[in-house]
Amino acid sequence: MQHNLFTFRRSLLVAGVSGLLFILFFSSSTVPSSRVLAASQNTDNSKPFIAVLAYHHIIPDQLPEGTTTHAVIPLAEFEAQMKYLHDNGYYTASLKDVEDFIYNKKKLPEKTVLITFDDGYESNFVYAFPVLKSYNFKATIFLIGNRVVQKEESFDPNRLSKLSLRQIKEMFDSGLVEFGSHTFDAHEYRGNKPALLSMDKEQLDLDFSREAGVFTQNSLPSPTAIAYPYGKFNSAVLKAAKSFGYKLGFTIRDGFVYQSSYPYTLNRNIVPPGTDIPRFKALLKDNSSGMPADFKNSIVLQIGSGTAYIKGRPLLLDSSAFIKNGSTMVPLRFIAQSLGARVDWIPAQRKILVKTSQKTVELWAESGNTALGPWPAPQDPWKFRRQEAIVNGNRIFLDTPPIIRNDRVMVPLRFLSEALGFEVKWHEALRMVEIR
Repeated sequence: MQHNLFTFRRSLLVAGVSGLLFILFFSSSTVPSSRVLAASQNTDNSKPFIAVLAYHHIIPDQLPEGTTTHAVIPLAEFEAQMKYLHDNGYYTASLKDVEDFIYNKKKLPEKTVLITFDDGYESNFVYAFPVLKSYNFKATIFLIGNRVVQKEESFDPNRLSKLSLRQIKEMFDSGLVEFGSHTFDAHEYRGNKPALLSMDKEQLDLDFSREAGVFTQNSLPSPTAIAYPYGKFNSAVLKAAKSFGYKLGFTIRDGFVYQSSYPYTLNRNIVPPGTDIPRFKALLKDNSSGMPADFKNSIVLQIGSGTAYIKGRPLLLDSSAFIKNGSTMVPLRFIAQSLGARVDWIPAQRKILVKTSQKTVELWAESGNTALGPWPAPQDPWKFRRQEAIVNGNRIFLDTPPIIRNDRVMVPLRFLSEALGFEVKWHEALRMVEIR
């Protein structure tokens, strides 16, 4: 085996590929060339999911021609991928989000991604961290405990250096980066298999205990997630992870994380070099048509989607928007949260009162819920109000009145937004409504 590795390394060096890239090639699992597109096929479109992205080392320039490693990507590619996530309304999850998604069935924005880095390379701090900060993105780095640098040296892009304690603490203090375990000293092969799979219970417990000590001794929260070196595990490893309080365990198998996923064998998709935006979209299983150009400065929601965006920030709706008689109907609560209005619901009259500093709007809701009973008798003064609204005392006829559906009050978005002084734009190709 040693002879084979030496022979292969020599052939790489002859081809002009650096030893640094060679080390990374053998410290990470290789990825078939078809994996990016194949990942998009291993999904269930009907279920909510999280796309988990796995990165390793980042370099400032392009990779040497002929490089076959999948553990290194150029900074320009990483920047383009983060820009795509930002420009297309992605929510970057924390480990707690993922934990709640699986264990508590927490609802997350439809476009949710978990950004992860393995091994703890210094390039994560030098190159990736500034990009994450520019977009206010969260990420997780899985540290190899015995390789954390105690005495920091000047950064050299040609040296495969690991993170220092100062760098780790600076990223953690930002509130954007959290840290998980990549074991203390099991990121290597022993014989012909990963070290983690060669360990007995006593050895596993010692390694996991020493890894936990790295966190506690440096005032970091105890890790709640582990990324198995090379993505490999067995029943003994899973048992040790559970006994040490881990809630999540990550592999590098293609696929996505669903609410029904087993929490200790979660899928992750490695992002290999050469991943252009079409391939990146496939890796995310992103079939959307994008977002309006200036959605970061407006309010946007899509028909049939349970997620809206307020100046780029995802907002979960308690009921998806739908179209009735040509009108976009949205949850009443959304109006209060997005347009800064005070909203009162008077159930006995099915009356909606929406107020801002300059406008008062009164509406009455039809019922799609028989439990509320029929509309008032003909002599009742409310009988015609379901088809009208009153704006600052002026009566206005409504093409589509509010409706109660599944115990949610749904109101006509365009009418109410424009009545409150906002501009509404319909994006036909995207099936999105934009409010300014």
